[in-house]
Parts: sequence; structure tokens; C-alpha cells
Amino acid sequence: MKNTIKHPSILPTLESAANQILAAVAPNTSRLVRVEVIISDGAETAYTDGTVRITMPTTFCGVTLADEVKLAVGLLVHEVGHFLQPLEAVTQVEEAQQIPRWLTNVVLDVQGESLLQSLFPTFKRPLAEVRRTVQKAMLSAYVDEIAKATSFAEAAGPLALWGRFVKPMLPFCADSLPPRVHEPRTCQRFLSALDRFRTCPARELPQWLHGLIADFPELCQARSPRFPEGMDGLHSHAPGALGGALRREAGTQTGGLVGGGDNAEIQVRPVSPVPPQPDAVHLARTLRTRFQAAHGGVEVLAPGRFERRAAARGELPLRMALPGKERPAPKLVLCLDASGSMNAPCPGTDNRAKWAIAQVAAQAVALSVRSSGGSVVAVVFADGAWMTPNGDDLPLGVTQERNRAWVGSGTCFRFLTELWRRYPDHPFLVLTDGSGNPPDAVLSADRKRTHALIIPRGEADQAKAWSGRQVVLADLRHLASVMAMLIPRRSVG
Repeated sequence: MKNTIKHPSILPTLESAANQILAAVAPNTSRLVRVEVIISDGAETAYTDGTVRITMPTTFCGVTLADEVKLAVGLLVHEVGHFLQPLEAVTQVEEAQQIPRWLTNVVLDVQGESLLQSLFPTFKRPLAEVRRTVQKAMLSAYVDEIAKATSFAEAAGPLALWGRFVKPMLPFCADSLPPRVHEPRTCQRFLSALDRFRTCPARELPQWLHGLIADFPELCQARSPRFPEGMDGLHSHAPGALGGALRREAGTQTGGLVGGGDNAEIQVRPVSPVPPQPDAVHLARTLRTRFQAAHGGVEVLAPGRFERRAAARGELPLRMALPGKERPAPKLVLCLDASGSMNAPCPGTDNRAKWAIAQVAAQAVALSVRSSGGSVVAVVFADGAWMTPNGDDLPLGVTQERNRAWVGSGTCFRFLTELWRRYPDHPFLVLTDGSGNPPDAVLSADRKRTHALIIPRGEADQAKAWSGRQVVLADLRHLASVMAMLIPRRSVG
């Protein structure tokens, strides 16, 4: 009889991680499906109606999962990544082209882990812990098998797994070869072909897999390498109705996304408060009504108070007031560009730098939100990004020179991915000139709630890669009207 464990300390963490992923990639269906995680000697994944059940092994490479939370989370995320892949179509290509299962597994693992690391930077380290555990347990064996191989086909299996685990922080590495390898040019070309799957969109996996075996037909007869125990045989899924709906929605949301990037971690720095600029205080008054969260109310014809004056005018005298629901306090994530390009003068502002205009606008927005009882999370970015430990709006008062000393002078928007996951319900406002490296994988829901306030001369079109709306702020005096176009009042509460 297979041993099934409900470990009280680790299962809530695993189920929370799985639900976080599914809520982001399948927001509609995930409301109807409950994720259940069990740890069992029979490590096989299955779906049932109403439940996505993820079964995990009790041990992995000799490590007890219940004792290593990071490793367990990494294995869970690895498995959930297959929810985002067209496994049925991949299996059809595999069978039609006689592609060995081990090669399909490697391809799926490289693509799935790369995409998940791009969408959920928090899980990069747990996935790396899985690869590090395999590296310690099995990398030397792979190196020995590669050295003993007398043909490329014989070396291909252990070589593919060597590329998977030689650098744990990467889903795959093709930068070098093991010390002794047969047919080095072919082996290097093979590693490079596998490495390209890091940037393969999920919906194109069948075509890319077909192309891979066409380039290396000798692999059809290659024997299977020794996978880490607990990481093989996890790709057989039989979804029920709700599980299938979850897969379809997740596939639609993520099928065209490309992973493979490296999302830098957001730095945390304590700073002292700095008074807002006078222009910002003045502008905040013009914005205040945009973020006010007032009580609602309505009157209905019903027994209530008797109004004599209304009765004398012939109006119905019996009315009753019903209190409305209070709108939630506004909340906003505000990102301010401090890159070198923001030093350039902004047209029509007496040569004031773009940074000066953006900082005043950011402070005005933050003041108006706070005066309405709301909260602002402020992040300042360039090559990297930083925020305070409390996630408040204090970074908006720091000088550009100090910011650039902390986060560089270039422009990169990849920090947005981590913020989107930290604040899944917040609208985002990014003040920038728009030019810079975009995030690798952007969910449509994240793009829709992210708005770009472009400081001229800027690149509004480039901001379309990560924002749903882009508006140019040509004059600070127009900030109120620009905000009205950019963020509808209903989206900030």
C-alpha cells in the first residue's frame, strides 16, 4: 500500500504556491478549482473535477521533502509548469516522429521552468534549489557517462541532463561542454538547440520539438538517461471537466509568452522623509477628487419619515434612505524612472529635466491618494529598482543623483514582474520616457492594470509592451486631465 502523508507544516505552503500561480494564469477558472497537494510514495499527478490534485514524492535525491520547504516548493512549481503546456499536442508529435520520451521531458522542463521564472520571480530560488540538489547527487555520474560514450547518440541523454543541472540558477546552460566529450561540435550544437527552448512559446512546443528531432534524427534510437528519482514520469495527465477548463484558460493566457529572462530583485533601502515640492502640493489639490472614496446612498419609496413640505407640494411623503456601501480606499503602485535619459530637457518647460517634471507629478499623485485615505507603494527604477522596507512613498523625495547611484543609469522594466506578483490587486502608474528593456513575459491582466505616463520626448509605443494605456504629459498643468484619461476613477479603489 502506498504511503500518503498530510504533513501539516509544509502542505499549506505548497498549496499556497500552486494557487498563486493558477490565480494569475487562469483567474476565472481558478475561482472554481481547489488545489490539493499530497505527499506520497506514488508520485503521480492527476486531476479530478473540482480539485487539482498534485501528488509529490516523499523524498527527492535522498532528501525528505517535508524537511526542506524550498526544495518542495521548487518541485511543486516545476510540476505546475506543465499545466501551461499543450501536452496532448506534444505527445502526438512525440509518437508520430518516434521522439524518445526522455528528450520530450527535457524540452518540457526547460521551457516550463524558464516561463515560470519569468512570470514569478519569487520561485527562481526554489527552482534553483531543485537543480542544485540534483547537481550534488548526479552531476558527476552524468560527466562519467558522457566521457564513456563512443557516439553522439550515446552521449546525448546524459549530456542533456548535464546542461540542465550544471548551473543551478539557470533552467539550462549551453555555455560550455563537459571535460571529455565525443563529437564536441555536434554536442555543442545539441546543447544550443536545447537552450533555445528557454524562449519557446508554449503553443509552439510541438513545432519546435519536431524541428529538434529533424536536426538530430539519430536521437530516435538514443537510450534514456537516468533521471533524478521523483522528476520523471510526471507528464501523464487526465483532467476532469474543471481541470481541463483550467488548462485551457492557462494555455490561452500564457501560450504566446516567452520566458528566459532574468528579473533582478528589487532592492530595499530605508530613507528619511523629504518634504514634497511646492508645485506638487499645488497640483495635488487638482487631483484630489479623482481619488476620493465617498459613501454611497439611495432613497427608496417606503415607510420612513413623513416630510410635511413634500406632502404640501403633492410629492409622495413616505421615503426611506438606504446607506450605500463605502468605496474602498484607493491604492496605487507608483514607479518613477530615474534613468540617465530622464536628464534630458522636457520640451516647453524652460529646459527643466524630464526627471524634475516626473518627480513633481509623482509626488502630486501620491499626495492626492494619501489625502483621500489611500496608500501608495513607490518604486524608483533605472537598471534596477528600489523601494523602502514599508513599501511607502518616501522614495519619491530622493534626488535623481542618489537614485542613480543605487540603481544605475540605464532603463529596464523587468522589475515590474516582481511587483505585479507582490501587488496583484493594485493598479500601476509608471512615469517614464518609455524606452527600456521590457519584461519577458507579461500577462494580459497585468498589462491592463498598468498605465504609462510618458514624459516627452518619450517613446510611448515602446511602453505598449507592458502597459495597457499610454498618455503623454506635455504640461504639468494638464496633470489632472491626463490622469482622468489614464486611470478611470473606478480602477483605483
